[in-house]
Amino acid sequence: MTIHTIRQGECLSSIAKKYGFASWEAIYDHPDNEALRSRRPNPNLVFPGDEVFIPELQQDSVQLSTNSQHRIRVTTPKRTLHLAAETPQRTRLSNAEYRLEVGSKVYEGTTDGDGRLKEMIPALAERATLTVGTHVWHLHIAALNPIEDTDDEGVSGIQGRLKNLAYDPGAIDGKTGRRTKAAIRRFQANASSLKVDGICGPKTQQALLEAHGC
Repeated sequence: MTIHTIRQGECLSSIAKKYGFASWEAIYDHPDNEALRSRRPNPNLVFPGDEVFIPELQQDSVQLSTNSQHRIRVTTPKRTLHLAAETPQRTRLSNAEYRLEVGSKVYEGTTDGDGRLKEMIPALAERATLTVGTHVWHLHIAALNPIEDTDDEGVSGIQGRLKNLAYDPGAIDGKTGRRTKAAIRRFQANASSLKVDGICGPKTQQALLEAHGC
């Protein structure tokens, strides 16, 4: 039996690749990971310290003749990168050409009417650079933590979402310090229905999740 303890920056896609699986579903959907699915209903949001059961890898064998040429296609795990591009003034960059650099790979396309884009990237990718017009973002992939059911009471997840929304909370350290409280107040001030108190209570958390998209 193999139990994998998730580290910061890992996701189910990268774990699947590490253990030789073609898809993360083979791990996440396994009956022995029922507790993980209950705790993390969004498979894209796991927390360092979460434990995931790694089932036994089933090896497939294929018999091929030796006097012919054969083309073998191997499926490798990828992760889906969802992004929404907007200016510092919170204007979405809709229908705009983009360039996404992930290691040596380059993806080009056009954002949709809401400034969103989606690309399938290598499962082990950790860094990327997104360019839309004159705007450039340096991305840390798979670094976002969940807010619920975490050892740091969701603080690192709150900080990550604030940072992605351009409300600088300082270091993503799981501690509600002065800069994080200031970032929360700025976010609350831009949401007319929230009390501006620097406390990320249930209402602020829900508004933050909605603004961020997850």
